[in-house]
Amino acid sequence: MKKWLMIVMTMSMVGLLAACGSTEKQENSAGNEESVPATGEVKEVTVVGKTGDNPEDFTFEPAEVVVNKGDTVQLTLDSEGGVPHGLLIPGLNVKVEENQTAEFVASQAGEYLGKCTVLCGVGHATMPFKIIVK
Repeated sequence: MKKWLMIVMTMSMVGLLAACGSTEKQENSAGNEESVPATGEVKEVTVVGKTGDNPEDFTFEPAEVVVNKGDTVQLTLDSEGGVPHGLLIPGLNVKVEENQTAEFVASQAGEYLGKCTVLCGVGHATMPFKIIVK
C-alpha cells in the first residue's frame, strides 16, 4: 500500500510540474515583459544626470525626449560630477543604471515620466524626465 501511494504521489508531482512549465519570464534589456515588433527608426538617446549645490541644479539633460510609436529606443544614462544616478520610467517598464544602455520599443503613444532611482543629494526627488511617444 505504501509503495502504491508513493508511486501515485510521485506521478502527481511530475504531472503538476509538467503542467506548470517554466516560471521564468523572457525580458529584454529594458525589462519589458512583452515583445513588441519594431516598426520605426532606431533612436539613440544619451541622458546625463546632473547635480549641484541647490535642489534646482539636479536635472536630467535632456529633460524631455520625443520618439515615434514603433521606434526602437536605445537609452544610455551618464552622470556628471561623480554622483551616480539611475533612471526608472515605470510606464514603459524601463530601468537603466549609470553607464548602461536600455533598449526598448516605444509601443504605446503617450507621455511617460521618469525618476532618479539613486539617492543622489538634496534635489533627488525633483529631477524631472519625460519621454513622449507620438
